[in-house]
Amino acid sequence: MARSADKLKSMAIVGVFAALCYLALLPIFRIPIPAPVGDPFLHVGNLLVILCALLYGGVGGGLAGSIGMGLSDMTTGYLYTSPKTIVLKFFIGLIAGASFRALSKRKEKPVAGLLIFAGASVLLSVFLFVFFSAPSAQSAFVPALRVGLLIFAGFLVVLAALSRKLSVATFSVVMASGLAVLFNLAGEFIFGAAYKMLEGSAFVPALITSAASLPATLFNGIFSIVGAALLYFPLKKALQSAHLLNA
Repeated sequence: MARSADKLKSMAIVGVFAALCYLALLPIFRIPIPAPVGDPFLHVGNLLVILCALLYGGVGGGLAGSIGMGLSDMTTGYLYTSPKTIVLKFFIGLIAGASFRALSKRKEKPVAGLLIFAGASVLLSVFLFVFFSAPSAQSAFVPALRVGLLIFAGFLVVLAALSRKLSVATFSVVMASGLAVLFNLAGEFIFGAAYKMLEGSAFVPALITSAASLPATLFNGIFSIVGAALLYFPLKKALQSAHLLNA
């Protein structure tokens, strides 16, 4: 009976998070971000998905994001892109939850692994610079990819440098949030290019247009990582005090 009650509580809270995700994308709560392509905006939707995944598991977080943000797209004029939202938000939650669970069980922080991935990202960025530096239509989207790789490498280096000052739990929150944000960046780029091609754009122009919108996605991602690190622990404590979260 106790387990059934806990499951009902978790389902109810996930439903609340889904409602909050829905509200997060409403025009009244959006903060526009200047961009050369589209109308990107800052929102707390991804942050809510990640927080729900950290607190109630990846499936719960993913469902909250897919249901809430998917319905928001369908009812606010973005029906065309709602399939992308449903898929990406589910996997954002799934990745955040699964990686947080795996990392929080470790006694040691994978600092060496972070530095290896950072080095690999820098090397790949250098490779793209050397072999795709000539201005051409086929390589016009590469600068955005290089910048993205360098930003990702910088994030890993900073996280590794701060790892000694961070508890395992805090490290796990930041790392899990970062992995979810990285997936979202890749997914937004791929889906964005696919939608442009469905609209009749050629392959390379579709890649260029999609890459141009990534800075706004990255800005939202950084906001989500910082927000998760700041809000996870007080929110967890409050939910435990209210007997809405198992210890």
